[in-house]
Amino acid sequence: MKTKKYITVLVIAVITITMASCDKKVDVVAVQKILPPVELSSLGMSTEGPYPTTSTVQILFGATTTSETPGAFDLNIYDATAATTLIETLHFNSWRGVDSTSPAGATVGTLGTINYTAIQTSYPNTIAYQGSILLKLSKLTSGHTYNITATAGVTDASVKPISLSAKSLFFVQ
Repeated sequence: MKTKKYITVLVIAVITITMASCDKKVDVVAVQKILPPVELSSLGMSTEGPYPTTSTVQILFGATTTSETPGAFDLNIYDATAATTLIETLHFNSWRGVDSTSPAGATVGTLGTINYTAIQTSYPNTIAYQGSILLKLSKLTSGHTYNITATAGVTDASVKPISLSAKSLFFVQ
């Protein structure tokens, strides 16, 4: 009986020591190595439409970078009835600022403005982003629904940009 008791105590001690000696840093390092350098996780609207062509809408996006710095960001707008018909492209040189068609020094973009808030994560070299794009609808046609494809890049040109699409994202009245 005493032998059984000692074996039980020994097993509990080994389990307790094993559990107490676990270190999450090893897991974090291992997982971080397999994370993509850039990822778009969400794309959507902040308010429900329809929208008049005179309005500016806010498109929200979520993204992460691992060991990279945000680079260019493109927003492609397609007619929802003809999914391959590109209506407009907004190119941003970075994830913060005005579209590339805006005059130098402009604080409000000709077609749009992009911005983000960086959020630290438990991974030391990974940052999550809550971003928004203010899109002017003046170049779009009334009575149409539009699809959007966002493409996010990083400053390292060897890293392939990532794209995310949203179908029938908004309707312009």
